[in-house]
Amino acid sequence: MQSDIGTVVMIHDNGKGYEVEFFTLKGKTRSVETLKASQVRSVKSNEVAHSRKIA
Repeated sequence: MQSDIGTVVMIHDNGKGYEVEFFTLKGKTRSVETLKASQVRSVKSNEVAHSRKIA
């Protein structure tokens, strides 16, 4: 899921890790993942979201 956009739904250990929920464009939950802080970054105002088909 590298480069996918998700929503942080829980913060672990003062920001050392996150629960991130990933959705389809129609709002269906695709997955909820536990990620390290090094695997997450904030979106920037000059970025454009993209979509891809899920196999």
